[in-house]
Amino acid sequence: MRKAFTWVDQYALPNHKNKEDPNTPVTLFNISYGIFAKTVQEFLSTKFFQTIYAFLEKEREKEMVPKLKLKKAINIYDTLCFRIYNIKMNERKELMLSGDKRKKDYYDANFEKLLLERLKVYYKNNSISWLSMSVPEYLTTIQNALTFEEDQCQYYYEKSKEKML
Repeated sequence: MRKAFTWVDQYALPNHKNKEDPNTPVTLFNISYGIFAKTVQEFLSTKFFQTIYAFLEKEREKEMVPKLKLKKAINIYDTLCFRIYNIKMNERKELMLSGDKRKKDYYDANFEKLLLERLKVYYKNNSISWLSMSVPEYLTTIQNALTFEEDQCQYYYEKSKEKML
């Protein structure tokens, strides 16, 4: 199979010049990697993130969660660095491949941003019920929530912590 793909790359695809980015060759590897990277990114920004957040929410509600596995799952966002390829066909049916660059801010855009949006909603919803508390109860609840989030940041979100320092 590899020989067949190599043959296609050498003899069939050299006729397909990359119009958008001449430095990125049009090869079966680049095309398949682009499709794979896009599929993985969609999974990470939807199902994978939702699963991680569900565990974080359970922990926030004082339920037991697999902390080490959760930490490793969150670190996946930090270690990923995808080469992004946009694969298109122009009007003359020529393959066009663009975007030969690495996304270094994958954690920021695909984890931290989504997490902060969810946390805003979570605390906005809880703050409404907290308003009915007495002042000492309210201050204690707020202090506990702040301490909990600081502890979570310390344990799970190393990259976010480094940016703050």
